[in-house]
Amino acid sequence: MTVLPTLAPDVVLQSTMLVLRATTLISEASDPAEQQQRQEELERVVNSPDAWGLITPFLEYDSDPNVQFYGAHILGVKIARAWNTLDTSIHFPLRDSILELTGRAIALQRPKMVLRRLYIAITAIALKLTTASPPQWSDFLTSSLLALQSQGANKEALLEFMTIAVEEVHRAPKGSKYSSYISINLHKTECRHFDIIAITLQMLSTQRFLPSWIPLLAPSFLLRAKRRRTC
Repeated sequence: MTVLPTLAPDVVLQSTMLVLRATTLISEASDPAEQQQRQEELERVVNSPDAWGLITPFLEYDSDPNVQFYGAHILGVKIARAWNTLDTSIHFPLRDSILELTGRAIALQRPKMVLRRLYIAITAIALKLTTASPPQWSDFLTSSLLALQSQGANKEALLEFMTIAVEEVHRAPKGSKYSSYISINLHKTECRHFDIIAITLQMLSTQRFLPSWIPLLAPSFLLRAKRRRTC
């Protein structure tokens, strides 16, 4: 069950056609003024009060990946700009709806540009909740992995999600603060995710820009995974 609003079919159709026309003209138009005009049209769609209700139909639009992309893009923009306008009672239902939409997008094999935006949106929600007092959803990595896996996400998708999540946490303001929540939570990870997390951490440990706790945890997780492969 989703908490995202449902718009009238004609409103959805009108916005869908605008995205299709604008993205086509942007890619084909040689006139910078025309490209700018189409870009402004897209921005109006993204920033409109109705945009929350376009997320689901855009993501489920099978005929064009640009529309799917704008569904994920709207979600990210709304989390960044409108989160504080939402009643706190809707935060966790919205999180659950986004996890469900992301699992469905993985199952439908949406393009990576769409999935990446959704993974970033999940992490953005986690960062918003972590700043609450007291901090909430500190187990977002493991609970997100479990939610996506329960909807059929394969190991490749889970690896991609975790890689993006860790990168986004580190890029965020006060990244070290959020990293500490992740570090503590990783030690509580369920056995079913040991291999995924260990492999991802090992891959990420070679990146210079990531925090120091990643290479420290990677060997530990590899060892735990090796010892408990049968669980």
